[in-house]
Amino acid sequence: MYLVSSVIPVFFFGVIGFVTILWLGQKLGLALTLFIWFSQVFMKKKLLFQTPGDDYFLVIHMIIFGVSILLLSSVLLKRRFSVNTK
Repeated sequence: MYLVSSVIPVFFFGVIGFVTILWLGQKLGLALTLFIWFSQVFMKKKLLFQTPGDDYFLVIHMIIFGVSILLLSSVLLKRRFSVNTK
């Protein structure tokens, strides 16, 4: 469980970085990713960085994983729309 609690946030921020850079460009995507990262690091209530002892550990990590999958699927949407407009 501790392995899951350390891998899921890293996977999520990798997905956030990849998708925002793809959709918004390099500078804005990187700025948005860093803003989300630092907001999680410096907040008092850690939403993404939870340990298995926390109350909603599995729920939060399943939501994060689901959002990551949806964001990755948006890359396919972008690809489809960029092909159809040409």
